[in-house]
Amino acid sequence: MTTEVKKKLNQIIIRSKNRQSNAAKLLHKITKEIYTKIWKNRCKNISTTIASNHNDHSTQNVTHNLTHSYTNINTDIENNTDPKTIAMKKA
Repeated sequence: MTTEVKKKLNQIIIRSKNRQSNAAKLLHKITKEIYTKIWKNRCKNISTTIASNHNDHSTQNVTHNLTHSYTNINTDIENNTDPKTIAMKKA
């Protein structure tokens, strides 16, 4: 937790009459928002990778079977040569 968030949380606790419940609600709200943003980014990256891999396979082989195995998502991400994915792996 950053220092700024701790300061804000402490200010609200001090001002509050019911300290524990307000602090817990605020902390839950902050945590939920952080995790929501993280998971949205992960899902977006995975679906982009799958679409990119599917497009690569489709253009390379005209008779390509359109079903894609979703069990190999990690392998697909590791083998992806998309510059955005490479940059994400390095970050």
